[in-house]
Amino acid sequence: MIMLLGLALSLGACSSERSDFPVTKMTIQGQSFDLEIARTPAARQRGLMQRDSMPTYHGMIFIFDSAGIYPFWMHYTRFPLDIIWLSEQGQIVTITTMQSYVETTEQNTAPAWYVIELHGGMAHKLGLRAGMSVNLPPEVRAPVSGPASAHNSAGNS
Repeated sequence: MIMLLGLALSLGACSSERSDFPVTKMTIQGQSFDLEIARTPAARQRGLMQRDSMPTYHGMIFIFDSAGIYPFWMHYTRFPLDIIWLSEQGQIVTITTMQSYVETTEQNTAPAWYVIELHGGMAHKLGLRAGMSVNLPPEVRAPVSGPASAHNSAGNS
C-alpha cells in the first residue's frame, strides 16, 4: 500500500511538469519535436519558467502578432535553453544559448515573428545556424501579410 502511494505521488510530481499549453509536432533538421504553443501575451510571459525539467525533444514556440525585436531572459527558468528567432517565413535570424536564471536579456538581430526554445545545446547538435529555414506547422503559421490579414487577426491575442 505504501509503495502504491509513493508511486501515485511520484506520478503526480511528473504530471506537474506538464502544462496546459497546446502542443504541435515540428521537425527540425530531421528531428521531431513536441513544441508547446505560446500564442497569447500571458502564455508568452509564462513560457517555460518554474519547471524543473523538460523531455529531450520538447520545447516551446512563441508566436507574435507581428515581426519585431523580441528580447528574452531566463527569469525563473531552471535549465539552459537555446533561443531561436525565426522570420515570418521560418528563416532563422538569430540563435543564442542562455543559462538558467540569467536576468539579462538577449534579442534577435533582425525582425522575427516566432521564437523557439529548445534544450541548451540542441541547436548546435542539430547544426542550426542563421539563414537556415525550418518548415513551420500550419497551426502556428502567421496570417499572410496584407489588408485581409489585418481584418482576420483583429481581436486575436
